[in-house]
Amino acid sequence: MCGVRDGDGEPHGVRILSGRWCDAYLGRRPVRRGYAYVIWKGPHVAEPNELSSEEAAGFWAEVGRVAAAIERHYEPLKMNWMSLGNSVPHLHVHLVPRYTDDDHAGGPIEADAFDPAHRQPLDDDTLWNEAEAVRALLTERTDQAGLRPATDTTVSLMIAVPDTGSAVAWYRRALGATELWNLGSVVGLSLEGAPFFLAEPDRNAWRSPGAIGTTTVRVEVFVDDPDALIARAVGAGADGSADRIRDHDAPWGKHRQGGFVDPFGHIWLVGDRSPLRLGDVGA
Repeated sequence: MCGVRDGDGEPHGVRILSGRWCDAYLGRRPVRRGYAYVIWKGPHVAEPNELSSEEAAGFWAEVGRVAAAIERHYEPLKMNWMSLGNSVPHLHVHLVPRYTDDDHAGGPIEADAFDPAHRQPLDDDTLWNEAEAVRALLTERTDQAGLRPATDTTVSLMIAVPDTGSAVAWYRRALGATELWNLGSVVGLSLEGAPFFLAEPDRNAWRSPGAIGTTTVRVEVFVDDPDALIARAVGAGADGSADRIRDHDAPWGKHRQGGFVDPFGHIWLVGDRSPLRLGDVGA
């Protein structure tokens, strides 16, 4: 698999994404409609836990981006993310959409699903047309509200915690975060669709706020109901006394914001409107 990345087309599929961390292909012999596979493009590794924290965050973010585009185009009931590597020991993920008419609905796919002899190939026109449709979703640059177009640059937030297990449990309970993936010492979470990451520092030039007694970064979150999110966090044990929620006059209008300190020493500000999504203020 390490050598199948030259050009957009290859025997097993058509490339739909050439990312920083991985290449993704729409399968020529689909396990299910919309089947794709995503290949790690860095130095050879066989398992996700061999990636650094930065590599893991980047790789899984791109896998998620491909999965989201497939979901939008094919509208499956469920997506299966499968990291196997039994016959090809190079890190890759199979993205298998599942549908209501699936012969194995509600359970794992059949044992011989990846045997080419059991899968009919798509004709070239169908394969390339579907690949173009998914690729178009992956390269969309304007959001639904017509605000400032997004770019391919992403700033990811990785929060240092002493123990990811207890931190995951707290962020799920306090903020309603959902788990995207879990490598033990590094975990991907999502807060209403916005991804962020937790990691245990391990002699790699960073430490958690509790270990050094301060923090140099604050986390800012913008949601429809900041009062409710802050109340939920405080109810789960966060300290909300330092920055009570209130209305602020801002260049982009009235802005409601407050904050809390989580049990791991991180400062969170929660507001109802993000200045980062309004384009050029005053333009």
